[in-house]
Amino acid sequence: MRNIININENWKFIQENVGLPASYPTDWQTVNLPHTWNALDGQDGGNDYKRGTCTYETKVATPVFDPNRELVYLQFYGVNASATVILNGTTVITHDGGYSTFRVDVTDVLLDMNDLVVKVDNSINNRVYPQMADFTFYGGIYRDVEFLVVSKDHFDLDYFGGNGLKITPKVKGESAEVRVESYIKARENAIVKIALLDAEGKSVATGVGTDMVLSVANPANGKFCHWLPSHSSQYGKLTQKHEVVKRNQLQLKLRIILHKLINHHCKLIYMPGFQSSLQPISLPLIDQSKHLRSKS
Repeated sequence: MRNIININENWKFIQENVGLPASYPTDWQTVNLPHTWNALDGQDGGNDYKRGTCTYETKVATPVFDPNRELVYLQFYGVNASATVILNGTTVITHDGGYSTFRVDVTDVLLDMNDLVVKVDNSINNRVYPQMADFTFYGGIYRDVEFLVVSKDHFDLDYFGGNGLKITPKVKGESAEVRVESYIKARENAIVKIALLDAEGKSVATGVGTDMVLSVANPANGKFCHWLPSHSSQYGKLTQKHEVVKRNQLQLKLRIILHKLINHHCKLIYMPGFQSSLQPISLPLIDQSKHLRSKS
């Protein structure tokens, strides 16, 4: 089973892009995460808040783990907008995209006590989306940072910053299908078990495999339950179990959305439950995040 160690406390911070000094200046601030350097200057609406590269640093002990059976990931839930993560002098990962989780396997870089430096950049650039909006692009490590200890048999944590699952629901008349694709790093004889639960925790569909389709229907009337604003709790959880080493639980809601592609934008035109108030919206088809692991 996995172990999560939060490391939000007692970071050093300076509003400069510094190198890797042997000792850290006394004028660095001590901060706890989540943190942003635009907490004050980003509130006045003047669009004159600080944008650039700032530096975070902390000393953190290696979590207890079994190197023969387990791996240690360093996980960030949100850093805006670009991050360079340096652990014990080695750049372990860079990441563009301020609103997505990213992580890296740091097992081979860990020491008994570790020096963790994160350079964060919210400057104007041509690679991170978006660059124009009616809100402040707050810079900083604004969500949790964790060590994540997992079994060497695990759902793939390197798959685009996700949890190793891809779920594709499809409404088909009075029923629905849910395709569940599992990405795992495990032995060849590993088993993945799928269970779809309703809001009361009762199983409505099960299966075994890394790529399978579950059929969903309400046993009472042969129809599945649409997710609607007025019945938002009708759907429960999809539970995925990889033997006994990891269990994933995800919320799953089934709804009908009609849309069409207009000038490279996805136009939402219909959703049940919103007929009286829904206005068309435009969703630009742009990948907002990319991951780049260091070769060093």
